[in-house]
Amino acid sequence: MDKNQLIKDKLFLYKLHDGDLTYYGLTKDPQNRLNSHKTKSNNCRSSLLDKDKMTFEILKTLENITYIDCLKEESDLIRNNECVNRQVSYNSKEDKAEYWRKYYKDNEERIRTRNLKYYTKNIDNMREKSLTYYYKHAHTQNKKYNCLCGGKYTHRHKADHNRTKIHQDYLIKDGTYPNL
Repeated sequence: MDKNQLIKDKLFLYKLHDGDLTYYGLTKDPQNRLNSHKTKSNNCRSSLLDKDKMTFEILKTLENITYIDCLKEESDLIRNNECVNRQVSYNSKEDKAEYWRKYYKDNEERIRTRNLKYYTKNIDNMREKSLTYYYKHAHTQNKKYNCLCGGKYTHRHKADHNRTKIHQDYLIKDGTYPNL
């Protein structure tokens, strides 16, 4: 399923409430979803709610909307209201970046210790692999190339060469590059 394509079916944002606890969700079939929340084999967070007191309320009907936008709506409900949901259905790139920034900051010492332990345990193996790769590919890494722009570079310095003023001017003059 392409998550940016409009969905043909209606989707329903719903709320389960038992007086104390609340759970938010998204479904195509509200009655079937309610029944699955009430089963003994329910392994989602709604199992914390009292099944006898549980009420099901449709908060919003979503039509002519992309799946991503549906997930964003559900995520907003989960983030902005007190509920038993643990997982947020949609995280933007910024949310993920913030999460990992915080994770690395909070676990900096543990990560450093783990990496040091791995390094000391595998240093000989890593050196051997590195040297094997170097000797196996040395002839291609040090091979010299002549560029159409008139410059010269080795395989390992091709990216550096492509960023030089001489090469950039050649691309613009050649018409390969639009004039910026």
